[in-house]
Amino acid sequence: MKSVKENKKSGRQSNEEAEKTKIKILDSALKIFAQNGFYNTSLRDIAAHAGTTHNLIRHHFGSKDDLWKAAVDNKIQSHADSLTEILEDAGLMDPVDLLKLFIKTFISYTARNTELAKIFFSDYGRNNPHLDYLLKKQKVFLDITQPIFTKVQKKGYFRDINHESFAIYLTSLVETPIVTSVFTNKIMKVDISSEKGIAIHTKNVLRFLFGNEN
Repeated sequence: MKSVKENKKSGRQSNEEAEKTKIKILDSALKIFAQNGFYNTSLRDIAAHAGTTHNLIRHHFGSKDDLWKAAVDNKIQSHADSLTEILEDAGLMDPVDLLKLFIKTFISYTARNTELAKIFFSDYGRNNPHLDYLLKKQKVFLDITQPIFTKVQKKGYFRDINHESFAIYLTSLVETPIVTSVFTNKIMKVDISSEKGIAIHTKNVLRFLFGNEN
């Protein structure tokens, strides 16, 4: 096995260094794609932001399209894992309370990870393979929340709307004020990504969906 010094001499990264580099590239890719859009972003832009090289990005991820998918997958999986963890710890929690907890988590996660929402909004406006990919990936959240939503409907909520439609409207309700934060912050007179802003946004979303029972 080669030592770290030998790896540096040969120009190769250790496994640990390679993983750190990949994470840095994924984080930078998400930020730049969210900021500039897919078509206005180059691998060299991402390399500059990540402090690495264009060739190293290609080595780890391949094409720009492959990197876009990897960055989106990484963030979606992170959010899905947080919901799955909540579900595993839910025990006998009332389904309405559990759905509210999912929504609170969704709002908090989105406010602290705005890049994914910005990418969604950018690509929803284009009829292209990226839109199809995003819709396919959304199924992860539909599969997690479907059983809970069905139980909530049996309790008398949202009976006249199917789960897919509820997910669409919930996404718009949660993400639009966050993606348009420059406008939202002026109206709310508070930064929506701050603790206070997240609390206000959460309260408003839950009140809109469930009335004054919160």
